[in-house]
Amino acid sequence: MKTVRREMLTMMERMTKKGLLTRKKIDNVFHYSPKQSLSEVLKNLVGDFVNGVLGGSVVTLAIVFVMLTSWLRAAEPTRVFIFAGQSNMLGADAKAEQIHEFPAYRNVATLREDVLFAYRLGNGDQASNGWVPLRALEAFGPEISFADEVTKHVEFPIAIIKSAVGGTTIAYDWHPEAPQPGQQLYPKTLALIRDALQELTDRGIDYRLEGEDAFVEELANNSQFQGLTTDPISRRSASSEPESPFGTEYPNLDSLATGKWWTKRSKGQNPPPSLDVPRDQTIAFALYTIDQDILSVSAQLFPLMPEETREVRLEILRGNKWVQLSRKPVNYPGWDVQFRIQPWDASQQVRYRILHGAHASSEGTFCRNPIDQESIVVASMSCNSSRTTGMRPEILEQLLKQNPDLLFLQVTKPIDTPSTRQDGSSSDCSFAS
Repeated sequence: MKTVRREMLTMMERMTKKGLLTRKKIDNVFHYSPKQSLSEVLKNLVGDFVNGVLGGSVVTLAIVFVMLTSWLRAAEPTRVFIFAGQSNMLGADAKAEQIHEFPAYRNVATLREDVLFAYRLGNGDQASNGWVPLRALEAFGPEISFADEVTKHVEFPIAIIKSAVGGTTIAYDWHPEAPQPGQQLYPKTLALIRDALQELTDRGIDYRLEGEDAFVEELANNSQFQGLTTDPISRRSASSEPESPFGTEYPNLDSLATGKWWTKRSKGQNPPPSLDVPRDQTIAFALYTIDQDILSVSAQLFPLMPEETREVRLEILRGNKWVQLSRKPVNYPGWDVQFRIQPWDASQQVRYRILHGAHASSEGTFCRNPIDQESIVVASMSCNSSRTTGMRPEILEQLLKQNPDLLFLQVTKPIDTPSTRQDGSSSDCSFAS
């Protein structure tokens, strides 16, 4: 019994050093003389349990000791952590059903009844609407491994508040004074935090907000916190995309789409169309190919402004709900994006859309593989000369009319352009189906 008494006292002393056990907490339940020191109180506390409450039973001592330590842990304020961001925080391309493929992380996807979780994701269609046990959602971010690792090293309970939307920018979506067309994520996140903390208060759970400040009202008005969204950070610098991406020897190569392209104007008698399009039309077009079970999608964007997100999302329609397949960064200076999805079921016809930012969208259809048809329709697109700028409605009209199973793009100019014909005659580019 002396050994048990000594072990119990040692553990309690260790808990006091970590701040998990204080005289105030003990006095809230047990009443000892205020003249006694904390060490004397601990000895009396252990003695009362061993000699009085337990009647000398080692088995009962173990049970009550577990109950006591659980009570001490519950009495400790819950530490609340705020997770906010875009694609990485949301969990780009992370899938809960694939965690088992990574042995080191197999246990992190289990339901954590001991960790509270409040979240608002995307446009708000995924929301916990209060506190729920932490688990790996369809897409999950660092909150899962964070909780797993932190709870290994601390005794106090933790809670996580998460607000994440992919493809957003600080200036346009997260800034406290973001323009109305943006997603207004600052006030939405603040409302999520306030509601979650109020629910803890209503439940009688003592909490401490970790991070910028201890109170959400002060957090909302904290100049340091708001400073994260002010001009130096909210306006992404174009310096990350070099002024002359093709080298200093070719400073004017493709100048209408590189560097500070929005300040430049095309010249000549037949200038190309302006690339400064409305910001809800930043996606020019998309093409895709299917090779066995591999779907490859390429999207071409117009040049982007410095403050605009450099991320594009690919979604497909399942039933009546859009589901994200992938999100990828925009390549510079080409302003293009490539997606690769494997495995892909080519036996189905699927609607898709490619999204940039909050408003730009380009929709289309991934057609089924016509392997069961005796014949197919092929549309051949070739030789779109740069000398004939603008839209080509006659080509689009024919494409819609023929509804081809396959598009064949000839990019090696098999047909002579006016500048290369020997007889000097002109020729428009061709379309055949």
